[in-house]
Amino acid sequence: MPASTKDRKFYLRTPDLEFRLNGPIKIGNVITDMTLPQDPITFLDPLPKIIPGSGYSKGKTESEHHASVNAGLSAKLYDVFGGQAEAKTSSSLKTIYAFDKVSAWYLEKNPTAADAEKFREKDDEFKNALRNGPVYIVTGLKIAKGLRYSNQRASEHKAALSGGGHVTQEATVEGRLEGELGGENTDTWTVLGDPILAYRLHIMKTKGWSWKGEGNLTAKTYDPGDAGFMNREDEVDEFEVDTDEVLPKDIGFFAMEQEFEGVHYLDFEDEEEEWSLTVLEG
Repeated sequence: MPASTKDRKFYLRTPDLEFRLNGPIKIGNVITDMTLPQDPITFLDPLPKIIPGSGYSKGKTESEHHASVNAGLSAKLYDVFGGQAEAKTSSSLKTIYAFDKVSAWYLEKNPTAADAEKFREKDDEFKNALRNGPVYIVTGLKIAKGLRYSNQRASEHKAALSGGGHVTQEATVEGRLEGELGGENTDTWTVLGDPILAYRLHIMKTKGWSWKGEGNLTAKTYDPGDAGFMNREDEVDEFEVDTDEVLPKDIGFFAMEQEFEGVHYLDFEDEEEEWSLTVLEG
């Protein structure tokens, strides 16, 4: 995890790579579990304009840049999604990933506290969820273009040979030729569609609500609701909403509350931004 998070955006890993654009994980999904972006309780309305991240036009310099960058991105993607090495008596199986590029989609304008207040007034699911803790809104996605994966099988005495392969498309082909000579086998598949690698969240919570153990929020007087003595009904639902980008602090508190085993971060830098992929270890 980087020492400075000022300019870095934090994304969470998708549950797996079966989700793609126009599927259940959408920008604008409102969720109560930050690890389940595919299970919204409602949808942000109105939804600000969704815009793509910056990219490069085709050309020799840009192609070389992409090849260099994507080799590193693919290697890290393999660490997160593809560390599937199955040891058997006489063979081993390893899955590797490669892709052409990573693109980003995100909200042109992230929701503010004022937006959250207006949304709360007209959406009962959002209002009720805020009573119990933080609510999250998906505000950005990282998409893999041209994703490919390869299953490499090798005899035991050749396992080390396949295990050291790179994850670029060229290296995958090289590994296949090398495997044929050594009695190995590599199956390469191209994924149809554009899988979602990661998603970005905003956190929305009632002002004064805090994570267990969090001490830097100013708590307001507790509202007992209907149980309050001579409580005025029209004031029961009066509470302010705070909103901000999900940061490592929020992820750490969530992981602790949900009893995850740990959290680790992988740092990336592509043509669009510096970002970290957050992985919750369960």
